[in-house]
Amino acid sequence: MVKIFTCDSIYICGEDNLTIQINHSKHFKLRTYDSILKKSLQSKTNCSLYISYAPACDVFITHQHDFKFRYNKLLEIKSIPSFISTITLSVGLHKESESQHLYKLLAQSNTITEFIGCHTLKYGFSRSLRKLSFDKHFNEPLSKDSLPRGLSSLSLGVVYDRPLKEGDLPDGLISLSIGSKLFQHIIEPGALPTSLKELYLPNYTETFKVGSLPDRLEILDYAGRKSQLDKESIGLLPTTIHTLTIVVDTFIFESDLPNLRSLTVIPSSFFIPINLDFLRLNQLKTLRIDKRLVNLIGTMPTSITNLNLGEYVFQSSNVALFKKEWKYHFEKFIIKSLEEPIPDNVKIDRLFVEHLYRYRENPIDFIGTLLPRELKVPFQMLNHNPSVPLPNSLETIDLGDFRMTSLVNSPASLKTLKFSNYRTIRKIPTYIKDLSYIIYKNDFVQSEIVIRKGVLFVIRLAWSRQASQ
Repeated sequence: MVKIFTCDSIYICGEDNLTIQINHSKHFKLRTYDSILKKSLQSKTNCSLYISYAPACDVFITHQHDFKFRYNKLLEIKSIPSFISTITLSVGLHKESESQHLYKLLAQSNTITEFIGCHTLKYGFSRSLRKLSFDKHFNEPLSKDSLPRGLSSLSLGVVYDRPLKEGDLPDGLISLSIGSKLFQHIIEPGALPTSLKELYLPNYTETFKVGSLPDRLEILDYAGRKSQLDKESIGLLPTTIHTLTIVVDTFIFESDLPNLRSLTVIPSSFFIPINLDFLRLNQLKTLRIDKRLVNLIGTMPTSITNLNLGEYVFQSSNVALFKKEWKYHFEKFIIKSLEEPIPDNVKIDRLFVEHLYRYRENPIDFIGTLLPRELKVPFQMLNHNPSVPLPNSLETIDLGDFRMTSLVNSPASLKTLKFSNYRTIRKIPTYIKDLSYIIYKNDFVQSEIVIRKGVLFVIRLAWSRQASQ
């Protein structure tokens, strides 16, 4: 029996060319696939171009970009086609002639909206540019009109250490990211445009002044290792903030942030006590405790629907986190390890567990009471007790890096299977039936390849080597 595998589109990319010309008739014998290929070609809009010394060797970016071009062939490009909107430049050593040519092409284009890997200000920018990310070596001082006035998103390099002055940034800027540990200048009032809504300072440790943060700010990542938000500092935050990431050494969160929906807490050291009773924020939906083991005390608010407890281990001594009289419903629940069953008054749609301590004595049968729709656990450990059935509520299983042979019990309700180990796809067990989707996740580059009712296969299409004229 021949089984027909289907897909929505066929991945197409070009190497050292910017043309969409291909003789597709010889690749497929079935008209269905031929039609899908034609459709994939016709839908090539908003494409990305990746430029490096050897793009074919950059295996982690293969499926992230539509076109790849070698830097030493850059002068062959006469113009940038209108279907390209994003350019990524990944070059450590820049040549003057190639740089002048590339930035000239950018200035002539009115369709490039995003430039990643920019290394200098001296050549200017296209007026169409909306998103700009500098490379890791960039440390040139900004000045008025050095950046496009229409810029909405700006990311500065990891060595950037120049102070920001009023007028340096475009008036309409919406998102600003400064990841450099060297950037520790006081942000004076007026230095950030009033239009700013997103501010990412993951390594910044200085204290904010009154008026430093724009009144319309909605997202703040203030997670430097020594950065602390005490009661007085939290009072300086704009009430418009809905997403906040902070570092704490003691957790006393008393603030008037009526719009806060997502809170990420990064403990400054191990086993910091975090009293959940301070989270008197009925509107809070997402709580994430990042990176380190903590001592959780108090009661979990019922408003939270997305919970990530980081390195926390669920034990019998802390089951009291969930008040028996209350009902909890988590759309997503992430935890390091389970040693005890989760209480019956807790409903979880998507459960992610990294480890199962004492799994020989305490297998995973407690998951059957949760009835999740999606599950990710170390399935290899289930082989110690293969008689334990998985709940029939499961629609999606994430194997992570484990092979499909680790999944010994497949419920009839299963429709989607995710995996991160590419060797898994070489053999699909016969007991896995009626799958609608198989999804390969590349966690390194945060990308996915989706196959509908099919086996992953790679097709290399013979593109013309002719550069765009």
